[in-house]
Amino acid sequence: MKPILIIILTSVLLPLAKAGDSLSIYRPYILEHYKKAERIQCDACGCSIGGASSGFESILNPQFIGVKYLFQKYESKAYEYDKHYSVPEYYNTIQIWGRFPVIKNLDAYASLPYHAHERKTNPKQNISGIGDLSAMAIYKLRLDSMSHHRLNVGLGVKIPIAKFDRKLTESYNPSFQLGTGSWDYAAIINYTYAKNSWAVALSTDYTFKNQNSKYYRFGDQWNSSLTGYYIHHFNNFSISPRLGMATERYFPNVEVGERLSHTGGYLVLWKMGAEMSIGKFNIGVENQMPIVSKLSEDRVRIRGRNSVYINFNL
Repeated sequence: MKPILIIILTSVLLPLAKAGDSLSIYRPYILEHYKKAERIQCDACGCSIGGASSGFESILNPQFIGVKYLFQKYESKAYEYDKHYSVPEYYNTIQIWGRFPVIKNLDAYASLPYHAHERKTNPKQNISGIGDLSAMAIYKLRLDSMSHHRLNVGLGVKIPIAKFDRKLTESYNPSFQLGTGSWDYAAIINYTYAKNSWAVALSTDYTFKNQNSKYYRFGDQWNSSLTGYYIHHFNNFSISPRLGMATERYFPNVEVGERLSHTGGYLVLWKMGAEMSIGKFNIGVENQMPIVSKLSEDRVRIRGRNSVYINFNL
């Protein structure tokens, strides 16, 4: 068990290290001399795969279908040399999601979001619509006879059904989008140790993002989290408060085959929440607050995230 713990725990810290991106980009000759202005860019807010979280969410009932609401607030600078974060940005996402049993030890996960985003510029910017569809296959391993140690591994794909607006990439925050416009792929590892009323979960996931038809590619994304749980069972319901930390690493964006300056960055976040199971239903809430916010060379910063979900257990 020690090698598994070392690998996953190390992955919580490694996303903060500087690294190269994973994919080479085809660069068409006719666009070789396309001129680009320097912009403030990251993919932390609007259209990143996975809904800005790492892991499979529910500790009480892992197979479900439900609805989740995610609210995120960011602030960006109005222009490159602005000393203040003067532009509030609000990202609202409602998603239908579920994790379904397929065969023994194999589950399928899927989510379909609806986004409604707003930037408080003059004039205001608003976009809304269906986001990209995500799907994943999850294989479950029990590492001991008592089921104290559990390991989930998953492979997934994000299908670009949402609209990608090329003009919005010229703004100070090009993640103000409904989708990436590309087929993206994800891999996840989730380890859980549970004994009596306590549990701890280590999770890491990496998203490989591709170039879209507009020759634009958002940088790859690496999320990791460490979360502790206390589970208490009452006569008719169970409750599980949780506390943890998450890291998110965003690699530079690429346009017409060239890496863009002022892109990428990383976040370190505290997260706290609780989940309640009543009969066939689960209700969960979570708040995330920044410890460190280094996005787009400090031209964008996160103010916080809040989420709530209700699931029907399968």
